[in-house]
Amino acid sequence: MGLEDKIAGETFRRFRRDRGWTQKELADRLRGVAGELPMDPTGISKLETGRRGFTWGLMNAFFAALEIDLQTFSRRYTVLEAEREGKPVLVGTDLEQAVEQKTQAAISRLLQQEKSSEAS
Repeated sequence: MGLEDKIAGETFRRFRRDRGWTQKELADRLRGVAGELPMDPTGISKLETGRRGFTWGLMNAFFAALEIDLQTFSRRYTVLEAEREGKPVLVGTDLEQAVEQKTQAAISRLLQQEKSSEAS
């Protein structure tokens, strides 16, 4: 998996930890919002460490379980990405523009992945 998956996983991990939840607690909540997802702590660990990539369905399930939206996720992702790359963290309008770009790029990438897996 790529750097984007690692940063996405770390972003979700931080949201989970902010809530004081274990990976098992998050797995239980994921089953509550998307029962068809066979999610367990091992699967969550793989997602959080970037050893497994996110699909659009998984992202939406995580958003629902963590009670966040795509904009909130993208904002935190953008800040984390800057920290990891040793770049200055954007604020104000610059941050919001970067978040909008990241959000659109994430949507496009995830939809492209969905189309590719449907075609296979």
